[in-house]
Amino acid sequence: MRELTNKQKAFKNQLIKKLHAIKCEIGLTNDQYTSVLESFGVVSSKDLSIDELVRMIDLLRGSNPDDDKWRKRCIAAIGAYLR
Repeated sequence: MRELTNKQKAFKNQLIKKLHAIKCEIGLTNDQYTSVLESFGVVSSKDLSIDELVRMIDLLRGSNPDDDKWRKRCIAAIGAYLR
């Protein structure tokens, strides 16, 4: 595995911070967070690649109930408009 450039390291650190912010925002417990990390085959977010961090962030964002609520409202609005 090749070494990350300074820009890549900075970007990875930003993603790790974002991941932890989302974790707190959606209220994951430490056990739940550990389980998600283990599903990626790691024990720490620092062990994830940039691509894995992006996928994990997307995964956690998708589990946010507010996103689902707004998605459903948008679908209902489009359906009402088409009717």
